[in-house]
Amino acid sequence: MSSTGNTNRQAKKGTARIVAGYTLTASLWILFSDRLLALFPDRQTILALSMTKGALFVLVTSLCLHILVSRELTQRGILEDELRKRLEENEALLRELHHRVKNNLQIIASFLALERDLVEDEEDRGIFDDMQARIQSMALVHEQLYLAGDLGSIDLASYTESLTREISGIFGSKLMLSFGPQPVSLGVNRAVPFGLILAEELSEAMMGGKELHISVEGEEGGRVSLVICRSEEAVHGGNRRSEAARAISGQIKEALTQQLGGKLVRSSDRGEISMRLSFSTR
Repeated sequence: MSSTGNTNRQAKKGTARIVAGYTLTASLWILFSDRLLALFPDRQTILALSMTKGALFVLVTSLCLHILVSRELTQRGILEDELRKRLEENEALLRELHHRVKNNLQIIASFLALERDLVEDEEDRGIFDDMQARIQSMALVHEQLYLAGDLGSIDLASYTESLTREISGIFGSKLMLSFGPQPVSLGVNRAVPFGLILAEELSEAMMGGKELHISVEGEEGGRVSLVICRSEEAVHGGNRRSEAARAISGQIKEALTQQLGGKLVRSSDRGEISMRLSFSTR
């Protein structure tokens, strides 16, 4: 933002210098040439000199404009090269930052996995699994930003696929993914809460269901929907989460949905439970 403002200020200064230079040259030319013509009493001579003066005025002012504009364009090119170099340096630093944050989060997830192996109680293991899924969702946001050409947004399909693959590796469930024909991108401020909601839903769904159907589609008006479906029988038969853990997860999802300004709806039909999250990408 500051670089753009600096460029605009430099452009205005350059324009002012060109106008000032042209005005000064034209004023001096008119002043001295008119004084010179006053020295000649002959009308024919004055007419001939006036025509010559006009032609020379066009030539001299055109030359001055050429010099002034060339100088400003050269300075503008130098400034743009400096700004481009700074931008490239900032992008490299930002990529490195995303890479390091991702690595640190994955180290934390690895520590949790080691600690999980020392826990015998199945319910306690579920707590570690939940934490791993949440951390992986945040780590993958930074990984996607690191790999993406645009540091300001990530491809939602690629992120969803990577996250579901990571979490399915924790819980061992089978996934069926589908994506809409239109690519959808999310900024980091919306990708993180989306990923956390997805991680919460997948953690709960994969504990109880062996097969999940997940779809992500773009909607009209710049909105996107996430739908997760699983069998109701599997939900009641295998969920290891305690009531307290499910309550905490529900509070997390409610807060994140409000942060997205979206809507989360659950429904049950013909032995199948589905969750639908709809929100704006902007």
